[in-house]
Amino acid sequence: MGFDEYCVWYLKGRVGSRYADPTLSTLDAQEKKYKGKYGPDIMSDFVCEFIEKNKERPFFVYYTDGVDP
Repeated sequence: MGFDEYCVWYLKGRVGSRYADPTLSTLDAQEKKYKGKYGPDIMSDFVCEFIEKNKERPFFVYYTDGVDP
């Protein structure tokens, strides 16, 4: 993906739900279905944890709504 860490809903041609019961990919768990969860909540939790873990040094967070223009 080109990032040290990531949490994405679309990876290498695999498509799953982005909202209810999302299928997401991370560096740790290549692909995981989150039953009973909501995708944007998982994404924002991931970003908040990343910020807390890296707050002592510069970092870059890219968060997109995934909607094509």
